[in-house]
Amino acid sequence: MCRAAQFLKVMADPQTLQESQNLSMFLATQNKIRDTLKQSLQEVLGYEDLLSDVVNLAVYMYENHMYLLPSEKHMLVKVGVLLLTYLSPPRR
Repeated sequence: MCRAAQFLKVMADPQTLQESQNLSMFLATQNKIRDTLKQSLQEVLGYEDLLSDVVNLAVYMYENHMYLLPSEKHMLVKVGVLLLTYLSPPRR
């Protein structure tokens, strides 16, 4: 019961309530942003070749240890995975 009371107290603050609503809207539109980007990319002539080149470059850099920090290594993996999802056919 204490957590519920604390939540209600926090939600009574207008600024906190606005921040919570903004965060909810941002999280709700994450898929929309990604889907719109994928749809826009598909309108570009030869986008598959461009994305394939970027994926291949990321894989090459990863396999040849062409990064300094763990965050750079992680970025290469994320880029490869994200772009591969953009290259995959839509689900039905």
